[in-house]
Amino acid sequence: MKTALNLLVISFLIMLTSCEELKKEKMDCNLLTQALISYDTEKVKTEIHKLTQDLKPNVSKKDEFGHRTNILTLIDRINDQCDMVNASLGCYAGIETLPVQSEINISIDSSGTQIKRVIDILTPEDNILSVRDVH
Repeated sequence: MKTALNLLVISFLIMLTSCEELKKEKMDCNLLTQALISYDTEKVKTEIHKLTQDLKPNVSKKDEFGHRTNILTLIDRINDQCDMVNASLGCYAGIETLPVQSEINISIDSSGTQIKRVIDILTPEDNILSVRDVH
């Protein structure tokens, strides 16, 4: 009986933990758009971080930095969650810094005028993707 109760408690804790992992903050598209337009790197970092929390690196022979799929997932998430922004891959791990950086090209329609920005993304092999700069 005690074993069954212990198993029930452990199962409940596992379910509770996995439900907590599913709760993600939603990106604020308006805030991201305004931050990109005004080159506000800190606000861009905050909003993009909401989209990268679960994107852990998966290093392999074909992907020594482990983020090729993650950077594409991030681009898809930006495009899916923010109609005002068009994101595309500039380069993957093409900027040789420590850690290497990738670039996401951004196009924003602002009252009929196309605004172009680039988000530099740190692409470490041992951590999640993160914003370094906006230009």
